[in-house]
Amino acid sequence: MTKLSFISDTHSFHRDIIVPPTDVLIHCGDFMSGGYEGAELLDFVHWMKE
Repeated sequence: MTKLSFISDTHSFHRDIIVPPTDVLIHCGDFMSGGYEGAELLDFVHWMKE
């Protein structure tokens, strides 16, 4: 059985979220607080890779 987790609209607070053990994490909505600044985007990408 595949376990799915869904989160949305984290607005740069992704590191504050406790994601349960999952096989697939799907993020819907905004993940940045505003604009598309490089450091904010890279932090999100690194967090997803973890």
